[in-house]
Amino acid sequence: MEPILEIAALKKYYGKEPNLTRALDGISFQVMPGEFLGIMGSSGSGKSTLLNCIATVIAPSSGAVALHDKCITTLHGKALADYRSKEIGYLFQNFELIDNLTGRENILLPLALHGVSEGESRERLTKLADYLEVTDVLDKFPAQMSGGQKQRIAAARALILDPEIVLPLIKHVLRTRKVRGFDICEISPRFDQDNTTANLGAVIIFAVINTLCRMNGLEYAAE
Repeated sequence: MEPILEIAALKKYYGKEPNLTRALDGISFQVMPGEFLGIMGSSGSGKSTLLNCIATVIAPSSGAVALHDKCITTLHGKALADYRSKEIGYLFQNFELIDNLTGRENILLPLALHGVSEGESRERLTKLADYLEVTDVLDKFPAQMSGGQKQRIAAARALILDPEIVLPLIKHVLRTRKVRGFDICEISPRFDQDNTTANLGAVIIFAVINTLCRMNGLEYAAE
């Protein structure tokens, strides 16, 4: 089986000597289709920097990120926009919901931007909302939602385009299969079994504090 994602000698430096900060200093790894990868590290250790480089939110200083053997660090223009919008589902730490849109509108926004039909959009929304248990808050605005409800709405938005890679940043310590209030580790296999998404090889990579989790047979090293 070929890796879906490859990170090669990735570096991200800030500043100049003698005040150079090495947020990433030559990290390399591979991620296989369907795998969950948890990245362990204390606050400020570069977890978010790594995820942001994969998502092309920031550019690395050197090294390469490749999806299906295609180097994404060299993408520009439409090719880069397509990668960001279609291949990556990013669950932002602070959710980044649009305040003047309802939960339904926030989730459907990526589909509207890509011209997905109303019927298909409705079908995708129904399945995601049911699984993530947000049906009752679809017509509420973010200010009317709890933190957990915002997180689930943001997760639905990240998944709605069926991305190859999902990049959530979760700042809870994992002690069981569930992140407190949000079962991120069960999204991909549950969706595959329910045939909610056609992409059976989706990868989920997430960052946690003082915890390491790498699945397919989920293993943890917790505090």
